[in-house]
Amino acid sequence: MTTIRSLVHFATRPGSIRLHVVGDAAGMASLREAMKQSLPSLGTRGLALLQTAKFYDPFADEAFVDRLNTLPFGCIWRHTFGQITWARFLFPDLLPRKVTRVLVICIGDVVVLDDLSRAIPALYSQLRPGEFIGMWAPSG
Repeated sequence: MTTIRSLVHFATRPGSIRLHVVGDAAGMASLREAMKQSLPSLGTRGLALLQTAKFYDPFADEAFVDRLNTLPFGCIWRHTFGQITWARFLFPDLLPRKVTRVLVICIGDVVVLDDLSRAIPALYSQLRPGEFIGMWAPSG
């Protein structure tokens, strides 16, 4: 919730925060409960900034599991932490084609210190079309 609170603190445009949360079923249930308890304390302004929150369980997505199975066995199947780590890298390219920009943030470890709606476009403007930052090329 620290990341969500800091996003709200620095955001300036209503509806500018759109969360797409990738995680396993237990983690998503925990976050939903935390959001249910904490979001009312953000007040009317905070709730107006948060346009949507969608939750994705990558392991319920056949295309993601197929993609995950292309990796060496020892990399991913020993523990769920490794699987969720890979989900952060692999799941974005399984999102709808209309999603042209993805920023992956481990929300448990981030405090936002500026309005991301101003800062992130500057980062993306430095990239050429089709160029990406990360370790896995988009599929297709």
